[in-house]
Amino acid sequence: MIKGTKVNVQVKFLSPGATEVKVRVGTFGDEDFSNMLFFKIEDRLRGIAPLPPRPF
Repeated sequence: MIKGTKVNVQVKFLSPGATEVKVRVGTFGDEDFSNMLFFKIEDRLRGIAPLPPRPF
């Protein structure tokens, strides 16, 4: 990711126990970086310790 790249994160409450998260990095997207952010957000929302890094 290049410094200054726009990052858009949308978090929507659906119900207790269900949250929708959308992540987009840059104009055309950066799948690897988007996935990394998504999984970090997912871990925090679950309230668990961070999982080992996921291979991209």
